[in-house]
Amino acid sequence: MSDGRDGDREKQMLRNVLVKGGDLPDSLDAVDIFFDGKDLHELRSSRIKSRNTHGTGCSLASCISAELAKGSSMFSAVKASKQFIERALRYSKDINIGHGPQGPFDHLCRLKSREQSSYSQGCFNPTDLFLYAVTDSGMNERWDRSITDAVKAAVEGGATIVQIRRAVVKLSRFEYLRP
Repeated sequence: MSDGRDGDREKQMLRNVLVKGGDLPDSLDAVDIFFDGKDLHELRSSRIKSRNTHGTGCSLASCISAELAKGSSMFSAVKASKQFIERALRYSKDINIGHGPQGPFDHLCRLKSREQSSYSQGCFNPTDLFLYAVTDSGMNERWDRSITDAVKAAVEGGATIVQIRRAVVKLSRFEYLRP
């Protein structure tokens, strides 16, 4: 930046920035900061202790996009999406699915029994989100599980659609998934 005019131009260009704070390990809250181009907004929610956090960042971005597509303002989309992620994490915090240090969270918190969760209010409608799981015979063999076990785990994990893939996929692409 050579002079003040460049700085003014850069400030005008910088808008709709979300800085996620959910991964800060020593915080009691999950605090995200949203900058709309003019003001900073602090979005604070309870930290949910769970190993099922895999995919929350991508899901947050997808939720924001979906809310924008429905006509919400950017700030409203960010708030609604953060609330959805918090509710889904809270609902799925004790679900034991997946292998490794992180498991996926339950995107379909509202489809589960509403009596089980006091957090269903404000979740997206059941028709808004679906979880599509793909099984692979090579991966099932590698994990020493049957196709039945894989489908059962996917459904218990919240999958609404399960594709049973019989084609052989190169396992080297999935090496990082090994426990």
